Amino acid sequence: MKKRIAIQGNEGSFHHLAAMKHWGHDIAIRPCPSFEAVIAAVMESDETGLMAVENTIVGSIADNYALIRNHRLSVTAEIALSIRQNLLALPDTDLEDIREIRSHPAALKQCSVFLSPFGWKLVADCDTATAAAEVARRQEKHIAAIGSGLAAELHGLQILAPGIQDDKQNQTRFWIIENTRHLPLGTL
Repeated sequence: MKKRIAIQGNEGSFHHLAAMKHWGHDIAIRPCPSFEAVIAAVMESDETGLMAVENTIVGSIADNYALIRNHRLSVTAEIALSIRQNLLALPDTDLEDIREIRSHPAALKQCSVFLSPFGWKLVADCDTATAAAEVARRQEKHIAAIGSGLAAELHGLQILAPGIQDDKQNQTRFWIIENTRHLPLGTL
């Protein structure tokens, strides 16, 4: 049976990459639309949760610390993941074709130096992988996304500009969270 992990975002998100870094590829991802939904998944089942708590560029995610503390969940491990943001577009798209960029607000902030000269319309999405899926679904060359190489691969997009994050050492810390009521005795 595959380990089931609740993450904020969809397959191809950086939460998904962090889960694969820790557990490998043989996992089942439970995509959640928000961090609150990740907490709910952990509270109501024996699922493990994975939540970002800090990023080099964006800083601490205080709301996530509070969610974990207020629900009395256990932090059982930490994962540090290098975050390489990429500009993702439909195949055969050029920079000149783009008028709109979609991504998670934190990803947009992490790439502000790259984005600022273009004057593109920036659209906040619930996560980077959802933004990539939307670009693939709409099939319009004027729309691009910021996300992972995995998101590009999963949605048939090209990496138009790799490594566009402001800090080339960009990193996010993730915590693995579990509900101690569901852990076998002696596991903590």
